[in-house]
Amino acid sequence: MTALPGLLLALATASPHLDCSPPSAHAAPVTWVAVSNAATSITGDTVFAPPRMTFANGKSVKVFFDGCGWIPTKTSAPHGTASIYTLWRVSSAHMPLLFNGNKLCAEGPTFMAVTSSPESGASSPASIFVNFYSSKTAPSAWDDVALCASYTYELRR
Repeated sequence: MTALPGLLLALATASPHLDCSPPSAHAAPVTWVAVSNAATSITGDTVFAPPRMTFANGKSVKVFFDGCGWIPTKTSAPHGTASIYTLWRVSSAHMPLLFNGNKLCAEGPTFMAVTSSPESGASSPASIFVNFYSSKTAPSAWDDVALCASYTYELRR
């Protein structure tokens, strides 16, 4: 399978204050701290600041808001509760090489879904769960057959 030049990405969050509307052009960047082995060894810490998503090695992809969706069952969601996600279009002429010559997915992702667990206090930041998919259509479930990579981060404020 070859990577598509225009990609869609989905960002999901279980945060009760999720607003399914385009982010402000002046929104502050959000840093996701890599915590899983995959995130630590491939992307490193990631800064999400639409219209750009920048990885620890300075490589980035452009992102554009595209809507919202729902992970309906708690068995599908990584933290055990149903979740909302926001969709983003990812545009890059090619997928950048990240740490150790890796890409987000071996074949290049066509979609990304993100969900988070809410913060449980100052000592426990929100966890960010990120799945990438290689498919010409949006994933139909969190664990869709097109799943090609999973990363876990914590939200840095």
